[in-house]
Amino acid sequence: MKKFSLISLVSCIFLFASNTSLATSNFKISILQYNPNSGSAIESKSNEISLSQKNKQVCWFNTGLKPNSIYHIKQTIISPNDGFFSMPAGITLSNEEKTRHAIVSTNKASAEGVINTCWAFATDTDPIGDYSLQVKVNQDEYPALKFKLNCRRRNGNCSWLGAYSP
Repeated sequence: MKKFSLISLVSCIFLFASNTSLATSNFKISILQYNPNSGSAIESKSNEISLSQKNKQVCWFNTGLKPNSIYHIKQTIISPNDGFFSMPAGITLSNEEKTRHAIVSTNKASAEGVINTCWAFATDTDPIGDYSLQVKVNQDEYPALKFKLNCRRRNGNCSWLGAYSP
């Protein structure tokens, strides 16, 4: 269903860190729209993601961290019933209704002092409705991003529009 995904890290770092001093960490969470033709990403003006927009992902970035240091990450995602989340090298714990998910991982900051994660959505498995994502990096907990996942119906089914491949 939702899979961990990386989007053009270099362009995203520039998008969120261009005015960031490396003296303190700077956290940003947003919906990004990735342009596969240019390899860049822009911040969405809306907190809605349509399953027909495969190029939109929910991403967070923490810049200005100590380079090459280890950080403990907890991502808490609230979803409609039967949500599913997974990421490599992470442990996911979900309640019985699969509406509250805690994804715990240990991440190493890049040589530039950046940690980031993006979440993508799939038409065949992701429940439509309201979501939220809250991130905790070590002891620093950041405000949640609330967003809505919806569907553009084509022949009664949700479907991707256009051809996109990461």
